[in-house]
Amino acid sequence: MAVFTLGIGIVAAAVLTPLMSIMLFGVGTMDPIHVACVTILLTTFALAACCIPTRRAMRTDPMFALRYE
Repeated sequence: MAVFTLGIGIVAAAVLTPLMSIMLFGVGTMDPIHVACVTILLTTFALAACCIPTRRAMRTDPMFALRYE
């Protein structure tokens, strides 16, 4: 899901960049280094957002979780 939304974000950025080109100073409209850095940063945050609840759920006893519901 994160890869899919990153793909949509990159396409949207490519489409909308000409509209915002007057705000970019000293950076190309689709500078590949900045696009790659932002992609890596967002992927890292998405993985962290998935891993933290997963680790917490792995520590829970399954019988406790079933009885709770």
